[in-house]
Amino acid sequence: MQEGMVPSFAIVHWTPSPYALRWGKRLCIVACFAAIFWICTFKIMDRDFWWHVTAGDIMLHTHQSIQVDPFAHTRAGEPYLATHEWLAQIILSLLFTTFGATGIILLRGMIASICMGLLLLLNRRRVFPNILLAVWAVVITKGSFLERPQLFTFVFFALFLLLSFTFLDAQSLRTKLRISIVFVLAELLWVNMHGAAALLGCATVSFLLLQECWYWLRWRSEENKQTVFLLCGVLALMAAVLVSPPNGFGTLRYLQSLMNDQTILYIAEWRPREWPLYFRELWPFWLLALASLWYARQHRLFSLLLLLTAAYLSRQAFRHEILFIFVALALCFYHASRSERMDPLREWMEKRRRTVISAVLLAVLLLGRAAYARSMDFERQDNLYGFGQFDLARGAYDFIERENITGNMFNTYGIGGYLIYRGYPDRKVFIDGRNVDYGMELMTRTYAAGINPAVWKELSERYDISYALVDYDAIREKDRLPYCAVLERDPLWSLVYLDDWVAVYLKKTTDNQPTIDRLRYKHLRATAIQFDTNFSTVAETDLPAFIAELERMREGNEEGVKATLALARLAIGQHRNADAQDLAEAALRVRPFSPEPYAILGAAYVSEGQPDWASEAYVKLLKYAGNNYPDINYGFIAKIFEDAGHTWRAWYYRRRAKESPPLQPKERETSTAPEQNDRQEKVESPPPPASPPNLANPAQDALEFNEQGIAQAGQGKFAEAEESFRTAIKLNPGYAEAWNNLCALHLTRQRTEDAIEACKRAIHESAEYADAHFNLALAYYLRGSLQEAEEEASVSKKLGRVQESNDLLMLIRRK
Repeated sequence: MQEGMVPSFAIVHWTPSPYALRWGKRLCIVACFAAIFWICTFKIMDRDFWWHVTAGDIMLHTHQSIQVDPFAHTRAGEPYLATHEWLAQIILSLLFTTFGATGIILLRGMIASICMGLLLLLNRRRVFPNILLAVWAVVITKGSFLERPQLFTFVFFALFLLLSFTFLDAQSLRTKLRISIVFVLAELLWVNMHGAAALLGCATVSFLLLQECWYWLRWRSEENKQTVFLLCGVLALMAAVLVSPPNGFGTLRYLQSLMNDQTILYIAEWRPREWPLYFRELWPFWLLALASLWYARQHRLFSLLLLLTAAYLSRQAFRHEILFIFVALALCFYHASRSERMDPLREWMEKRRRTVISAVLLAVLLLGRAAYARSMDFERQDNLYGFGQFDLARGAYDFIERENITGNMFNTYGIGGYLIYRGYPDRKVFIDGRNVDYGMELMTRTYAAGINPAVWKELSERYDISYALVDYDAIREKDRLPYCAVLERDPLWSLVYLDDWVAVYLKKTTDNQPTIDRLRYKHLRATAIQFDTNFSTVAETDLPAFIAELERMREGNEEGVKATLALARLAIGQHRNADAQDLAEAALRVRPFSPEPYAILGAAYVSEGQPDWASEAYVKLLKYAGNNYPDINYGFIAKIFEDAGHTWRAWYYRRRAKESPPLQPKERETSTAPEQNDRQEKVESPPPPASPPNLANPAQDALEFNEQGIAQAGQGKFAEAEESFRTAIKLNPGYAEAWNNLCALHLTRQRTEDAIEACKRAIHESAEYADAHFNLALAYYLRGSLQEAEEEASVSKKLGRVQESNDLLMLIRRK
């Protein structure tokens, strides 16, 4: 080598071979479909699944459709309306009877995979990385893939999207004819599995017809003309198929009832989400859909009509958001493969394979982490991990069977389906998930009974109720338990069973009295186990009996942890740290991913002066708490981390403590939650004054009379409450709150005109009083003055009553 010369080395650039790329893609596709199955692998949890299975079982054994309602004593002798899902109910019943919960869970995963597979076929050359978008779609819509007939609608809708784009690309009339035959056959199955949801298929084919009409008008070709006539024939056959089920026109009549139904006010999935929540979840799919339309070179009219329809449906009900996601994916997959504008991007990706592979691997890691986090949040609360079934009313039903409780049952809306499954034909339910069947009047009275003792008394006497099952954990409000708050103050009712989810109350009758004497909870209440974390309301003399009742609740509640955690908190308060740790560990054996036991362990270790162990407990608390866990004292946790020598964690959570709002003591709510009330502004129920007030200060006395009226209204003493409110108004004629409470009282008593006058006076005294505007809107709505109702509801919404006003506006506009 000559002096001054520098040796050169050959630099080898690694480039994956086509063989490696091909098999790598295949492995990634298999892994993604496995991920979709895993995402959908959680216990059976849908409340309506149980009555669907029971209905299917009845039809299998009787070999005919159900004509008269067999499930509810409140609908005895009335027609059974939910006949539109008969085929899906039979399939679910057969699967559950043959394979149990495992078969249903596997069906759920299979349907999710089939739906995504059908959409991915729109771009067969780019299944990977498109499948990453499909996985994310399943992550977002996980709560929609529940075990009910709607599952089959997802499959058929995805199939229709695939067939529609294939039809548009077809070159021969013979191919289009074959696709048309599949359209009609699929529609026939669809309408028998999920009733009027099959109208989505008709709408999709209608959009196809409009697109082909546009092509015919534009090109005037004979082939386009024949295609238009073919699609007209297909639509005619599909329209005939809509009345082919055993119930004939019943499917369309049920759809009409559903469109005019007002009970959706009480059903969260039938209402749209607030815009911020909606866009937080769906903005990526909106971006994909709009970008696909922008780059689209073909079939723009069909694509636009599809997108507008799906977007409209997604803003009508939360349960329809998944349909919009399907359309967004279909548009993205189809147009990305056929747009010339995407060619530069594809060429760039071909030249930079290593960069693309690295980006894809990073995307896979981020997607996996997000999927895991969301799945944990979804499944943690009720321990839904893995296979099996979450039947929250099982313990309560076992109790009433074991104790041979008889008579007419009251049950809350959510557990009616399971009680049908367990009790048919011997025990009839009060209500279940068939909201359209029960109608607005019964639904309203049922929800009003949860907060109004007078309505509860009227309802229980009308239907001769002798025992009540309340799923208090599911219907809890901020600091109140509907039904439980009423029954706990009613001397005619006694709590005899309590677990983590359901409370059972017995009426004091001759048949029930022996069970009440033996099993009545004298100190423990559902409200205490739900809200009173320190049990400060329990007297010291009652504490031993209270602990004994907690032990009894724990013994009969093997899958629950509330009683165990309550005992642990009491042990912490009594400085029995070892007992508290043992109880927390016992709770973790039942709920290994629950944050509450780690909070108790951390508190016990702090009390013992062991910051290292406390910091480990708090690390797991923060890991499993998720985003919605209430009242975490980050400042305190930062101090523990600092004492344990975890400097970085201490700094991070000290910063979180500064960013978080300070913890405030809980205040009483001044209105009912939108899903549990009867759409009327209710008033609070504080205890009445111990002695009558003297009239030394008219303004203060007006306040006391107003509070007295509130208490009387809560006890159902409406005449006395009206007198108290009017006395408050006489003492202070400008007292807007008293006028509003008088308005609410008139609404409760269905005196609409009096309510309107009282609300107008409240608004006259306080023009920006949101509650008065809302009550006035409700009064106008009940009177039928829809324009005035809409105006007042809009004002109420601007002043802060957003959710309730939106619900009322939706009802007004439906009329």
